[in-house]
Amino acid sequence: MARIIIELRHPAHLLPPQYVAVEGESITVGRGYDNAVIVPDAYVSARHLCITLRETGWEVQDVGTENGTLFRGVCFRGQVFTAASGEEILIGRTTVKIHLSADSVCPARRLAGGSAERDIPAPLCRPLVLPGLSAIAGLGMLNRAFYGVSEKLVWSKVFSQAVGLFVNYLLAALIAAGFWALIGRLAVHRACFRRHYTIAVLSGVLYAGVVLALDYAEFLLDSSLTIAWVVATAAMVACFLYWHLSLSTPLSDKRKWMLIIGALCVVLLSAATAYVTFSDDLLKMRPYYDNSVYPPFFPFPSGKPLNLFLAEITR
Repeated sequence: MARIIIELRHPAHLLPPQYVAVEGESITVGRGYDNAVIVPDAYVSARHLCITLRETGWEVQDVGTENGTLFRGVCFRGQVFTAASGEEILIGRTTVKIHLSADSVCPARRLAGGSAERDIPAPLCRPLVLPGLSAIAGLGMLNRAFYGVSEKLVWSKVFSQAVGLFVNYLLAALIAAGFWALIGRLAVHRACFRRHYTIAVLSGVLYAGVVLALDYAEFLLDSSLTIAWVVATAAMVACFLYWHLSLSTPLSDKRKWMLIIGALCVVLLSAATAYVTFSDDLLKMRPYYDNSVYPPFFPFPSGKPLNLFLAEITR
């Protein structure tokens, strides 16, 4: 005797699917208590379907119901149609799928972990390493804030601005780690907050280093390196977003990169639109370091030839 499994998906999918196993080759489905499968849906008739196993598939009969049965976009009332295992049949607001106990199921979804966790070296996840990395990023922020203001400002005011930047950075890292930990808890039942915080701190350290390097380059070339900024920022965002996704989602590498590329395309399109809109103002912008504001350790006007620059710093 065949064992039939009826899968019921409730309206709006607010509840998980319900599975009812019934012995026999013919069963009835409806809201009435005399059915083999009872569907708690007010839009389903007392006896709605009669399902019979045939050699060609499942023979489904709508027994003259009030709202009919929707299958493959066609509404059946008092008619018989043939359905394959796993096909969706809509009765009222409930979706019904018919399975045999011998039918195969899809492979289990892979939990994030294992190789994804090994992507982060273990020493970086130790408690004392995170404050050290945060301090390095903070020094980068302090350095840029100090040399990015006029020399007429007192050091205490510059220091307060730098501390504000550092605190904002730490809060941003904590918020990012909390967000990705929540995604991981919902998607793969693992939060990995410390690892996400490590990734956020590392991204801040790398970003501070890249920012300073591009600032020096703009100072030496006496021009704005907009394209370099866009490329460097996009590359860093892609790498660290992939790292976060590897820890908090079971997505395949292909889907991760598709998601990352889509997000970057939206951001770059927005940036390009802003650039075209405000191109005149952007072209008039000076580099971050100009003649009155010098980068650290290089106290000379910008635009100096490279050979003279190298000669002065190697004395």
